Amino acid sequence: MADTADESLSYSREDLIDYADQYHQDCNRIENGLQTTNNPELGQVTSLTCSDQIPYFGYITNLRDRRYKVVDEEWGLVWMMVMFDNDGTVKTIDIPGRWAVEVRKSRQVAGSALLAELFKIKNGKIRQIEAILTGVPFGVPSGW
Repeated sequence: MADTADESLSYSREDLIDYADQYHQDCNRIENGLQTTNNPELGQVTSLTCSDQIPYFGYITNLRDRRYKVVDEEWGLVWMMVMFDNDGTVKTIDIPGRWAVEVRKSRQVAGSALLAELFKIKNGKIRQIEAILTGVPFGVPSGW
């Protein structure tokens, strides 16, 4: 299930529609202590649900070095680490059934991110995502 959340970032825009049912309707994501879903105070994209935001991550060109450190089936928790790569070449993203959007200028520059995520699974769907991430130079080794 947690793998699905990250793998969905590497599929075609058309395939992303199929991932909407992987998220609980009340799913929220917290990144570095800030709620980045269902939060209209921060802007248009952050006002969207977890599943509706997936296409906006289309600037991510590679996921690598995925590691599952904790899987607790009784509590419904999965903690993982992953590297996201953005080679800076994606300038626009087609949002299925909606429109094409320009990628933010800050995302049109090559870079990578080291990401630790904790997923809460409820009734077979992702209910909560807690993420800590930091930007690093493009392609830097993960260290594991």
